[in-house]
Amino acid sequence: MGTNYDQKEQMFRNYPRVIGPHDDPIISYTVISDESMNVTFKWIDPNNNVQVVQAAYISDGSTVITHTNYHESMLYVFTNHS
Repeated sequence: MGTNYDQKEQMFRNYPRVIGPHDDPIISYTVISDESMNVTFKWIDPNNNVQVVQAAYISDGSTVITHTNYHESMLYVFTNHS
């Protein structure tokens, strides 16, 4: 998780990994498995309220890049995969 993701280089350019209240947080999630799976990302704000829920299907050995347009301070991201 970070900000300033360079999609061409597939890396985050925010080297100190500091996320401010006006940043656009991004998740990069890579699966190394022989199986495909569904993954759910839950963006939770500092008041412990779920603000955004995103689902993705990941095939074996692939990477998912997901972001949210919710520009409040995000402190927690939970993943649930099945």
